[in-house]
Amino acid sequence: MADAEVTPLERAPVPLPNPIRIDPNQPLRFTPKELRLLQAQTGRDFATLMAAEAPVVMAWFRLRREGWPDLRYADLEDCEFALGDEPVVSPLNGTPPMGSPLSAGSGG
Repeated sequence: MADAEVTPLERAPVPLPNPIRIDPNQPLRFTPKELRLLQAQTGRDFATLMAAEAPVVMAWFRLRREGWPDLRYADLEDCEFALGDEPVVSPLNGTPPMGSPLSAGSGG
């Protein structure tokens, strides 16, 4: 009996968060490799990108570190961004999504 050929399954991409929350008060962390990759993907230098699209740049670095290592800068073109450290509130019922209590860490 002939061995069956095994075809690896492709993993479905994990959807990006929506909206992507960016806290401009948090430090921006990146490596020289990430900086070179960002420039290669955009064709623009870091200073130019930050001046024009700081939230997108911050989201790109953060998401790559949080589990989307193959994220392309262009993948963020249609994403919604929420600036600040307040929890996202649902437009349906006015409450934050599960896992993001308004009083996290304050005890009340």
